[in-house]
Amino acid sequence: MKVKRAKYDDVQRKLRVVNRKQGVVSLKEIDFYGLLQPEDMVFSEHLVTLLVIVPITSQKEWLSTYEFLDPLVVPRSTKKIYEDRESALYTITLFAKAVPNFKDRAWKKHFQVSDFMFSPEAYERRKQGIQELVHDQEVTKASLLQWLYGSYSEVFSRWMHVVTMLVFSESRLRYGPHARFLSVVLVPSMDNEGKIRNALEELTGGGKSYWNSADSEDAFALMGLVGQTDPYHYVSFSIKVV
Repeated sequence: MKVKRAKYDDVQRKLRVVNRKQGVVSLKEIDFYGLLQPEDMVFSEHLVTLLVIVPITSQKEWLSTYEFLDPLVVPRSTKKIYEDRESALYTITLFAKAVPNFKDRAWKKHFQVSDFMFSPEAYERRKQGIQELVHDQEVTKASLLQWLYGSYSEVFSRWMHVVTMLVFSESRLRYGPHARFLSVVLVPSMDNEGKIRNALEELTGGGKSYWNSADSEDAFALMGLVGQTDPYHYVSFSIKVV
């Protein structure tokens, strides 16, 4: 079980790392590959697409000025990909030879051009890696659950043997070695538990017996010597099955 659980926890941890990078986090921490699609990026012999981080309050300025930061910017090529509370992420397409000049002019207007370069191969590797993690999660979870379901019957059976010994030992301690007693298993509904308790009290003489007298305080103190039994005038052990 430890091996199966450790393997499942490891897969869960790796998925949490991926999901955390795609959650609502700062643009300084987020994984850009999780935001972009191949069609968002243009890469050719002469054209390149850059990622620009724009202050959230400067978006109007960006939209009105980005085409004039360099003559070789492709008109109407910007697209907002993501935004958080502080910044927005835009793409911009331009001729590759204009990148240095564009970065310099963008920096002067407090637009941060990211050094991130999109790679279709890296994008596919990441996508495939996530798919493999999801598949591993499903497989390891199914294996763990199958083991748990298969072991439940055995564990419950052994637990019932322990409870049986507990009731037997408690009965011997309370009534003595020569007393005659009967052990039964009752499965009442929640609505009928009170009625069954009352019936058992009457059946065992709860209102008349020594266990209901003033001297029974010390006797009740003996209860629980071998386990946590319920405080009734008969030996009772409640089992809650979820």
